Amino acid sequence: MNISRRSLGLILIGVGGVVLAGSFVRLLAQDQTPNRREFTITARDYRFNPDRIQVTQDDLVKLTVKSEDVVRVGYVTRVAMGGEGQLGAEGQLALTIRLWSARPVATTLLPLSAAASEDPPLAALRLDETPDDKPCLVLPPRTFNPSRVLRSLDTGPDRRYRLTRLLQRGIDFERVAFEET
Repeated sequence: MNISRRSLGLILIGVGGVVLAGSFVRLLAQDQTPNRREFTITARDYRFNPDRIQVTQDDLVKLTVKSEDVVRVGYVTRVAMGGEGQLGAEGQLALTIRLWSARPVATTLLPLSAAASEDPPLAALRLDETPDDKPCLVLPPRTFNPSRVLRSLDTGPDRRYRLTRLLQRGIDFERVAFEET
C-alpha cells in the first residue's frame, strides 16, 4: 500500500491537531477557579449558629464570625480531614476551636531592660481572671522568658507584669501566666 505525500501530510496534521486539542482541554480544566463560598457564623453564650457548615473539596471558603454578646478570643485546636471513626464524615474537614472565657483587653507592653536597649513595643491581650481561668497575657511568639518584666504603655496607673510560666505556645502566640508587680 502506497501512501502519498499529501495523505501522509494530512494524517500528521490530524494527529497533531488531536494532541494539541487534548493539551488545550487539560489546560482549560486546570484553570477552573474553585467555588467561592462565604459563611457568617454568629456566636452567643459559647454557641455558634450555624454550628456546622459543609463545603466540598477545593472550595474557597471565607468564614466570618460575629459575636452578639462580647468579644472572645481563642485558637484553633484541630484541623483534620474526617475518616472512618474520626471527627467528621469521610472526606469532610473538621475544625475545632477553643475560646478563652475572659474578655480580652488590648494593651501595649514594653520590656523592662537596659536603658540603652531599643526593644520595640509589643501588642498584647490581657485576659483577666475568671472562674475558669487564671489571669494571663497573650503575647507574640518568642516573647516569653521566665522572670522577664513587661511594662504597660497604656494611660492610667503604671502596670508591670513579671512573666512566670508559659501556659501555651501556638504558631502565632504565647499565652503566659504573670505576677503583677
